[in-house]
Amino acid sequence: MRYRNGMLVLLTVAAAGMVWVDAQSGAGQVTSSLRRVSPPNPPYTAEFKTTNLKTLSNGITLTQVSNTVEVRDAQGRTRIENVTTPAYSETEVHSIAVYDPATRTRTWWDARTKVAHVSSPPPGSGGQAQTCAAGAPIAHPAAPANALRDDVKRESLGSKTIFDVRATGTRTTTTVPTGARGNDAPLIITADVWTAPGFQSPLEEHRDSPEEGIRTKELTNLTLGAPDPALFSPPADYEIVHQETAVPCTPPARSATPLPQSN
Repeated sequence: MRYRNGMLVLLTVAAAGMVWVDAQSGAGQVTSSLRRVSPPNPPYTAEFKTTNLKTLSNGITLTQVSNTVEVRDAQGRTRIENVTTPAYSETEVHSIAVYDPATRTRTWWDARTKVAHVSSPPPGSGGQAQTCAAGAPIAHPAAPANALRDDVKRESLGSKTIFDVRATGTRTTTTVPTGARGNDAPLIITADVWTAPGFQSPLEEHRDSPEEGIRTKELTNLTLGAPDPALFSPPADYEIVHQETAVPCTPPARSATPLPQSN
């Protein structure tokens, strides 16, 4: 414990580094307090609210709200828990996905079925693309549907503080030319995104699209510190289904064809 400006504060030391927390916020309650964090990828728990609003041609609006909890531990494992209430139903759709970068394993499960799927790369591949065997089909990128290209421009929005975290904003304006999507006039899409070092997801987003409507994502709560390790494993009574991740192959390198020599 230390005193600063006559106020008792707690010096919380976590795996991520050190953070000053007012005593009034409660012991162990490390929220809204990322004034000093090191290294740049601290463990944290972030809660987001996403609202999708679409207005139909007759003026009727469709609203869909989802809540996401994003967790990362000191080992770099991430857990995304998403709860969505579709516009056409009052039943929540609940999904959880975990990724372990050390083993390149993805795990996801559903509380309704109590089945957890575990996807990992084939043994010996390390998750890296392998050289295609002779005669193996090689996937080629699909040709563009049309020759018209979007015009994309980016501009800085400066910086602002979100839950005591300094975030940098970027506005991306995309102009879809006439005829690119069957449109008889250009489509203007804007996206304002606020990011901060050490966080895998933007802390705030605002997207306005004539086709998709308005999508707003905001950070509603932030806690710094090591999460419960149990969060990264499915419940013990779930059925586990293992499967291998499809690892794409890359074509073997070709030797350069010598250019014909002129006499």
